[in-house]
Amino acid sequence: MGLFQKRDKFADKLIADMSDKQRKEKANRLEEQREDVVRRIEKLMVRISRETRMRRLRDRKYPLGDAPNDRDPEE
Repeated sequence: MGLFQKRDKFADKLIADMSDKQRKEKANRLEEQREDVVRRIEKLMVRISRETRMRRLRDRKYPLGDAPNDRDPEE
């Protein structure tokens, strides 16, 4: 994680106690964190595929953002 990481201001709050806006902000922040993790995994898989010379390790069925459980950009 980075040095200047955003602090989650809703980390201590229960979901039931949050407003709709706060829930959406928290969901967006969690999605951003998930995308960061996916990007880090993809970089690692590219490095592993270079070292092992197995190209199939770097290929994904769906690119980031197009996978079935990725969030819609319109939301």
